[in-house]
Amino acid sequence: MDQVAPSINVSDTSLAKRVVAHWLEELPNVPVHDEPCQHLYSDRMWPADVYDDILRLLPEQKSYDPINPKVWINDQGVSTRDRALLPESIESMDEERARFWEQIWLALTSESFKRMMFTKFEKDIALRLDKKPADIVDTEVYVNSMLLHDIEDYEIKPHPDGRPSILTMQFYLPVDTSAKDLGTSFYTERPLLRRPFEGRYREVKRMPFMPNSGYVFVVNDLPGRRSLHGRELIQSGAGDRNTILIRWAAEDQNRKRGKKGFSRTHNLF
Repeated sequence: MDQVAPSINVSDTSLAKRVVAHWLEELPNVPVHDEPCQHLYSDRMWPADVYDDILRLLPEQKSYDPINPKVWINDQGVSTRDRALLPESIESMDEERARFWEQIWLALTSESFKRMMFTKFEKDIALRLDKKPADIVDTEVYVNSMLLHDIEDYEIKPHPDGRPSILTMQFYLPVDTSAKDLGTSFYTERPLLRRPFEGRYREVKRMPFMPNSGYVFVVNDLPGRRSLHGRELIQSGAGDRNTILIRWAAEDQNRKRGKKGFSRTHNLF
C-alpha cells in the first residue's frame, strides 16, 4: 500500500475484515436498476454496531477542509461543503477516531470489495471502459475516499461525474429518519423543444437519506447512458448532511486537485 499514513498501525485488521465480509454477504443480493444508468440502493450498508460507531466517531470539524469556497459558500462566507480525505485526515484525529477510520479506510480500499462491485456492475463498466464484461473485474483501479459534511445552501447541479471515475458510491450517515429528503437525485435530459418551458433536466429518482443506507452507480457520459445526478439546494432548517463518498478511478489522482485522497486497492484480507 502506497498511502498508509505514517502514524497508523495496521497490525489489527479485524474490524476492516468484518466490514468487508458484511458487504460481500449483503450487496450481491441487492438488485441493480438499469435506468437511467446502472445503480443500486441499500439500507443495510454497515453492520448495525459499526454504523452506530460511525455516527459516534465522526471526525471533529478540524479534520475537514472546504472543498471549493469559490463554488460552495453561503452569504455569511461559510463553506457549505467540507471534506476529510482518507487516509490523510486520520493524522489529525484523536487516537480512538484514528484507529476506527483507519479500519474503515482499509475496508473501502480492499481489492475483494472492488472485485465484487465491479462484477455486479460489469455491463455498464464495460461501456465506460470500452472493454469486454469478462475483463472488468481485473481492472486496476485507485480508490478516492473522503467524508463529506454539507450544510444548508449547498447544492450541485446535475452532472455525470467525470473521468477518471468509474464507479461512485455514497454512504448516508443520518442519525434518524427525519431528513429523508436530503438524498441525491438521478436525472434525465428533456427533449430540446421542452427545455425552455420545463427546464433541461427531469428528476427521475431520489435516493432516500436514511440511516445506514447508500447508493452506487456507474459513471458514464454516453448518449442514452448518462449518469446524471445532483443535489437540489439544501433549505434552511433541513439539517446537515454527513456522508462517506468513494470513487473507484482509472487514475491515481484528480486532474484538478492532485493525488490526495487516492489509495491503491490491496489484498490485505
